[in-house]
Amino acid sequence: MAARVIAQLVVNATSIFTRAFVTAYQQAVRNAKAGGGAAASGAAARSIKLKMQTDEALKILDIEKVDLNRTILEERYKRLFETNDPAKGGSFYIQSKIFRSKEALDKELEELEKSSNSSDPKTSPEEPKTK
Repeated sequence: MAARVIAQLVVNATSIFTRAFVTAYQQAVRNAKAGGGAAASGAAARSIKLKMQTDEALKILDIEKVDLNRTILEERYKRLFETNDPAKGGSFYIQSKIFRSKEALDKELEELEKSSNSSDPKTSPEEPKTK
């Protein structure tokens, strides 16, 4: 008699667990279909947030924003990158921060060059016409 009661409890518990699992799985599928773009944009926002900011990159490479140019950037990057070479007892972590700093500042310089080219009156696409 006790074995029969235990068997019924096991069957009922298994049935309840299975229904709950199937319902949760169906809900997860519906959420994925409805919000697939939202999840992807959330991941993109997190990756953008993780990129190094210009201020931090300037501090790491010890460059003032007004002094920022390609020559100084390359010189500081090369010196610091070689100094922190793990083969010479340096830190891979610091070396990677230096690399990411250079990437961020390269991007900043590209944006500055684009903006200065677009505001340059010689290259302005809309020049006044004279008759």
